[in-house]
Amino acid sequence: FSKLRYIRRTNKYCVNASAIKLPFNNESFHTVVCSGVIERIKKEEPIFNEIKRVLKKDGTLILSTPDYSKTTWRIIEKIYRFVLGNAYGDRYKNVSHYTIRELQERLKRENLEIIKAQYICNSEIILKIKKR
Repeated sequence: FSKLRYIRRTNKYCVNASAIKLPFNNESFHTVVCSGVIERIKKEEPIFNEIKRVLKKDGTLILSTPDYSKTTWRIIEKIYRFVLGNAYGDRYKNVSHYTIRELQERLKRENLEIIKAQYICNSEIILKIKKR
């Protein structure tokens, strides 16, 4: 909340909300950025439905999440836990471990098309996705 109060001084459009029940009208945005979110929400939650709902037709979703099919990510995660101790496991716990294959299948079911994929340090995937 302190970060939201700080940024509100220069940006009146800050909202604190649940990613699975966004407080916006249908087709409100041309672009949605979802970084470091989906891995913290249970896979059965309707986050992709909500993102799709608020995206305009031909809108763009920029999505980033660790790719658990990558050994590099699993090593990085162990380093986080070692360095941060319980803070990583308690505060930043990833409850959903996605692989690129799972994301491809899930997004296809949601009628969302991956346009571009790029890795950071061969561990975190960044996807550019279009709503069709």
